[in-house]
Amino acid sequence: AYDTRRDFWLQSEYYKQRQEGDARADAALLDELINNILFTPRDDKKVPNDGVKLTAETAADANRLLRQYVAFASHRAALHLNEEIQGAWAARTTSMKAQV
Repeated sequence: AYDTRRDFWLQSEYYKQRQEGDARADAALLDELINNILFTPRDDKKVPNDGVKLTAETAADANRLLRQYVAFASHRAALHLNEEIQGAWAARTTSMKAQV
């Protein structure tokens, strides 16, 4: 998701080191970095798995940043899922207490 990519770059050293201190230039850089993470959904006929591609200045940077992004996005998704489960559990608990 766009917000996940944006939040990833905002907390990354890679972005922080490349900031120029000019709001317009930094916003353009952030937009470029966000667009450098591409998600390709699976296609049953051609590609059996989803794909993520990250473009950076060097292959080593891209490899390292892609691993960091996947960890960041996975952690964020797990937090959201956990919040949903807790909400559903709380609703179920309230429902059960009301029946007793």
